[in-house]
Amino acid sequence: MNQKPIILVTGATGAQGGSVANALLHNKQFAIRILTGNPRSAKAKAFQYAGAEVVQGDFNDLKSLQQAMSGCYGVFSAIPFPGRTPHERQQGKNLMDTVQKSGIQHFVISALNDYHALGQDGYSAQRDDLKDSLRAYAKSLNLPATFVRTAFYYEDFVHLFPLEKDIDAYYAFGSPPVSAKLAMMSVADLGPAIISIFEHPAAYLGRVVGLVGEDRSWSEYAAIVRKVPGRELRKNKARTDGFRIARMLEMQRLHIPNQLVHLIESYALNPNMQSFENWLIKNQDSIQVGAAEVLQLQRA
Repeated sequence: MNQKPIILVTGATGAQGGSVANALLHNKQFAIRILTGNPRSAKAKAFQYAGAEVVQGDFNDLKSLQQAMSGCYGVFSAIPFPGRTPHERQQGKNLMDTVQKSGIQHFVISALNDYHALGQDGYSAQRDDLKDSLRAYAKSLNLPATFVRTAFYYEDFVHLFPLEKDIDAYYAFGSPPVSAKLAMMSVADLGPAIISIFEHPAAYLGRVVGLVGEDRSWSEYAAIVRKVPGRELRKNKARTDGFRIARMLEMQRLHIPNQLVHLIESYALNPNMQSFENWLIKNQDSIQVGAAEVLQLQRA
């Protein structure tokens, strides 16, 4: 019996890598290998128990990267955001250099938009621009790669901009002062889409793929939140970081106008892609917890 092609997943204990790892565990075509700095962690052990091969490695340790990629067909990478490590750029290059030397046939990397290049006006979003610089480095190596771009996740309504609860027990929807649309999806839906990309290399090698579940304005998202039972959304509340987010949204509106094309392709890659309303109904408890955490912080 032929052995299944192995996909190495980095960052499997995080949101994006975890979504891909979970999808691979339910996939019949590929085997999964997980690279982690701590194979004894609870998440790593859970993946191992579920059937994944877990190997120890570090982006700073080229030998461990080479060993992790040995015999692999493909690699999915979700490199940590800036701020978690001062050496992220070099770590990303180490990973890509190893992909090139290891003969990987399909490298799928999570990349974001280079806002400085899009606008040509000096605006920069460190997280996004750094990841896009790594995309450019991957292209310079002629890697057999697919670059996947996502914007925000529905889960950001729990962690990044949760509903805020005021003293009258009403919810406020923290939003930037802008009418531009916001492309979003559930991080849980990323994994199945990535699997489809690995399953169709001829169609996706060398491409940049935008993954989108919804593309709506803040007011439209707020209207959907109002429909969920148990919440009275009284007002939109301007966020303290709203202008930074607003600038990013405006850059997307001006320079990434084809979200409809991304929506259509995303649902083809993952027919079970969730709408924001369906995701919200399924995750009401998480949204409630997020709002409660914000309230506690305000009172502290």
